[in-house]
Amino acid sequence: MLVMLLPDQIPDRWEMIKFGVERALLPTVDVTPEVINNILMSLLDGSAQCWVEYRVEGEKSIVYGLLITTVTEDFLSGTRNLLIYALFGTRPIDDIIWVEGLETLTKFARFNRCKKVTAYSNVERIEEIVESLGGKVEWKFISFPV
Repeated sequence: MLVMLLPDQIPDRWEMIKFGVERALLPTVDVTPEVINNILMSLLDGSAQCWVEYRVEGEKSIVYGLLITTVTEDFLSGTRNLLIYALFGTRPIDDIIWVEGLETLTKFARFNRCKKVTAYSNVERIEEIVESLGGKVEWKFISFPV
């Protein structure tokens, strides 16, 4: 089950969230204390969202992963998208978990007047899953150091 943490739930779980975020940041982001603090502040003020995928097995809640999202807006076109900013898995995730998670994110995106759920990835397995769920892997990220 993919659930969004409320801003007041972030501090108690911050060490786990921080661990995942530091390992899953976009290649455009340097992992510095300031950047990590900016992400924390965005989660606390609600401009970014932290989602946790978990399953209840017996008496335990097993965390499968977490992701950070934010609504982005292209100011030239006015197009809004839900960006999966960071995605971190703690164990293998089966197809049904991906399907259910995408359904949850799609509902959230629709509620926030987004046109698409978007992400960047260089992980082949993620690209395979995206295509199996009817998504498109269309672009490669290009960058030049300055």
